[in-house]
Amino acid sequence: MSEEDLELTDDEGWTALAHAANRGNLKIVECMVRKSKKILSIPTEDPKMTPIILASLVEQWDVVHCLYSISPLQDLMPEKGPYSAGLLCNFIIGMKLGKSFN
Repeated sequence: MSEEDLELTDDEGWTALAHAANRGNLKIVECMVRKSKKILSIPTEDPKMTPIILASLVEQWDVVHCLYSISPLQDLMPEKGPYSAGLLCNFIIGMKLGKSFN
């Protein structure tokens, strides 16, 4: 896929990265972000969630770790929206449920 293709969204407003992150497909996620870092910042349409938030909601912690390590810091700043707060909340909930974060 070209970089432009990776930025396309489906009828639901999700990119291919959003789907891969939501399904926990780490190898595909890594492959996509090697090709384009811009796709890390593209949120879904409704509700607005970035791939890292989607992965944390479904407890795909390997994907979260990967995306967090390469996400631009400015994408996690409060002025960009509730993404960092959402990520922190999902992490805390996972910890309370006794999830393992490798």
